[in-house]
Amino acid sequence: MKINFIAYLNPFIHSGGGEQITRTIIEEGRKRGYEITETYQDPQEVNYAEDAELNILWDIYNCPERNNPFDAEWLGSLISGDIPYVYGTGGYEDICPLGTLPCNGETDGESCSVSRTHPTFNIGGINRMHPKVCPASVRAKMLKNAKKCVFFSELHRDKIEQVIGSVNSMVAIPPVRNLEKFTNTNTPRDIKIMTYGGQFEYKGFYNILDTFPDESPVFIGDGSPLPQVFNYGVQAGKVPQDKMVEVLNRVQKFIHMPRWPEPYGITTVQAALCGCEVIENENSVVLRDKDITELVTEIKKWEQCGPIWDKIESVLL
Repeated sequence: MKINFIAYLNPFIHSGGGEQITRTIIEEGRKRGYEITETYQDPQEVNYAEDAELNILWDIYNCPERNNPFDAEWLGSLISGDIPYVYGTGGYEDICPLGTLPCNGETDGESCSVSRTHPTFNIGGINRMHPKVCPASVRAKMLKNAKKCVFFSELHRDKIEQVIGSVNSMVAIPPVRNLEKFTNTNTPRDIKIMTYGGQFEYKGFYNILDTFPDESPVFIGDGSPLPQVFNYGVQAGKVPQDKMVEVLNRVQKFIHMPRWPEPYGITTVQAALCGCEVIENENSVVLRDKDITELVTEIKKWEQCGPIWDKIESVLL
């Protein structure tokens, strides 16, 4: 059986969290015997099979800041065409041209409700241009026409449905690669507070600053000048994945207090497994009221995206 897989980023070239998921989905599908053709926008690669029996569309509107989207007319033909499709999304770009949903879902889906003074348009924000128009009401058709929409948490699903209304959805658990390596080695913890990505506005820089004004958190990752601008904390730069277990085992408190409604938050799971005290807010729910052992068991069930494929296959019946 032929299946078209269509995504903005090629997951065999890009390696972000979302791309790790899509790569695993493709690999599992091929193990199940499906002939999967791939079409991407970055880098551009078109292998669309007109005789496919199913399309899988994933993060089609990713990277809105790059200004080289898929052709709108072609996307429209996929939505209204005869080939059924499953839609997957790992963020909010599908309904928000700013990507990080600074309105928190409080919009009519037609005009952008975010003030021009919002921090997302300032230093440390992802976007500088105000979009004026909200595309959610137009793009809603792509999600509503899907045979199944895949989200990665109830919060993620609920925020999108808050804007566009209900869709035929499933909530999946993203695979956590090398999960077994994240363990508590019971080594001395000499880093009091650490955050992964918290130097960005949408990942919670201002929330962390307001909550821990007298601390000096370690910010892992780069790309935001906010710690330097506010003379706050230590920006440690990128840490290779093979070193993360060692680093997390040095951390006492791992902070994840995002401004946006976090679609999942894999780093919080990794930190908890390494024995860190994880401090979350209302926009990070992956660990809330959950036993870490039970959560790991559930994650392992989804490790190779098998349950996602079970749902996809139900569309074909």
